[in-house]
Amino acid sequence: MNVKSLGNAIPTTTAHAFEFSQVTSLTAQVWVDRNLGASQVATSSTDPVSYGDSYQWGRLADGYQIRTFATTTTLAVNTTPGLTATGIRGPYDWTLPNIVDDDGALRSAFLAKTDGSGVCPTGFNVPTEAQLKAEIDIWGTTNYADISAFNSVLKLPVAGARIRRTGRLGNVGYVGYYWTRSVVPTNRWYRYARYLGFGDYSVHAEFANVERSASRSIRCIKN
Repeated sequence: MNVKSLGNAIPTTTAHAFEFSQVTSLTAQVWVDRNLGASQVATSSTDPVSYGDSYQWGRLADGYQIRTFATTTTLAVNTTPGLTATGIRGPYDWTLPNIVDDDGALRSAFLAKTDGSGVCPTGFNVPTEAQLKAEIDIWGTTNYADISAFNSVLKLPVAGARIRRTGRLGNVGYVGYYWTRSVVPTNRWYRYARYLGFGDYSVHAEFANVERSASRSIRCIKN
């Protein structure tokens, strides 16, 4: 597969059946040049080929992350369910409450892995909120946050997200939702995680809490 290169990209790498290059931002952070699972770098903010897969927070890639996956309401009894091509919809988390990783520590550690056993290719992991915020802080200001996201070195598209209650994709082509590996640091919000959201509804991209059973895009960072 031919990969479109950016000015500061290094040669293509293949991992997790996923070809990509690397880009370095003005923050000196190094990123994968496309969304996890995408076959190309975004050519526009609404380029569907660049949307990539949609992940539940802290869940390994067992097939469910493909955007056409089937869904179930059966909760996982551990953090590695192996329910191939089956997303878990409905509750606040995709694992059993009060039994499996309520505080998210195990899954945050999983998302931080750089040895290739996490969701990201070897040498990369899911960014923290602070790492993504460093990028937002240097984005040029436009009338809309989705344009700023696409104009950045990351070329982030508005891939939408899978809605936890229905399992259906929503806001595709309108809003970008990107996971961080950061958990919400208060007991009140257990079973939530932090994500970055942006679209044509605001000038600024914003971080917010969302249920871990929701699905979001992932952009991997080198660590």
